Amino acid sequence: MRAIARRVALMKLSAISFSAAVLPLQRLARAESDLEPVSIKTPSGRKITAVLSLPAVLPAPAVMIIHGSLGLSGWYESLAAAFAKEGFVGLAADLYGGQFTTDPDQANVLRQKAYEDFKGTTELLLSWIDWLKHDRRSNGKVGIVGYSFGAQWALEISMCVPVDATVPYYGVIDASTERLGALHGPVLGHFAERDASLPSAPVKRFEDRMRQAGKSLDLRWYAAGHSFANPEQPNYDKQAAEVAWARTIAFLRANLQYSR
Repeated sequence: MRAIARRVALMKLSAISFSAAVLPLQRLARAESDLEPVSIKTPSGRKITAVLSLPAVLPAPAVMIIHGSLGLSGWYESLAAAFAKEGFVGLAADLYGGQFTTDPDQANVLRQKAYEDFKGTTELLLSWIDWLKHDRRSNGKVGIVGYSFGAQWALEISMCVPVDATVPYYGVIDASTERLGALHGPVLGHFAERDASLPSAPVKRFEDRMRQAGKSLDLRWYAAGHSFANPEQPNYDKQAAEVAWARTIAFLRANLQYSR
């Protein structure tokens, strides 16, 4: 319970976060029309949903996207298509069961419910990882990209099951060095120098503990604010978003046995 309380406390630290997906400026013919709603059942029997987008060449490595505190908006769905354009199987998971909000107070409620049901949310994400690893359209390699609230879940899941790469955008977890020792795969982190909801201290602590745990971490800072990767938000920074996107694609290609 104490570990979960620390995680919830860190979530509150970044409470007013409107994170969403980065979209590259240019997109190929594959677009929203190629998005496919998919559903599976978890081991406990719960039906869960996501949005899938497939690249032109299969099988391919897979990327699971975890949305921010507002829920699975159209931007995250489009991000699945953007990853597919880059040659990955893109899957945008839905942690809120179809709920989406633009109200920060309601977002706080949804986010806290997901953390209070820690076991259920973990099962949801692990079920999608397992599905991606075994789907015939995947090459078995899976990376996770999460934004703010979703970044914290990306790191949590990477400590639960082997994944090949993890990319948190402006979000960390307050995990001990011992817990981080269970983290699988390298991590590329994108953080904002002017982030009012995530001060540099928790990021520095995360960086120190990752180093102590002997884990691979490439941490990048941008002269921007929280949610700089989200074109819908006031803090959107086009230049920072483009640089972070390019680094993310290069990182995933290097670690997911990408070939084209």
